[in-house]
Amino acid sequence: MQVSQVAYDRFRLELPAADATWRPLADPETLAETAAWLWAFGPSPLIAVVGYDKDTPKWLTSWKSRAVRFAPGGASAGAAVVAGRPSDVNVFIV
Repeated sequence: MQVSQVAYDRFRLELPAADATWRPLADPETLAETAAWLWAFGPSPLIAVVGYDKDTPKWLTSWKSRAVRFAPGGASAGAAVVAGRPSDVNVFIV
């Protein structure tokens, strides 16, 4: 994992490249390290923006979320969720 400071309050996180047998976001150790870094150096609590198409995903209904105008990854809709604990961050990395 490599982290670069882009601006005063903005960082760019780069994970190692995936290969045929290893995916960084499927590796629990990489997820835990990434989540710990985000929690330690990011704003607390963190805000995750979830992108989706059509209906709101069922798993998202268990979180208190707000619709946002920004839809990441080419999705047609987005919702912001507050990650209030370090363990919440793991959910939104993948």
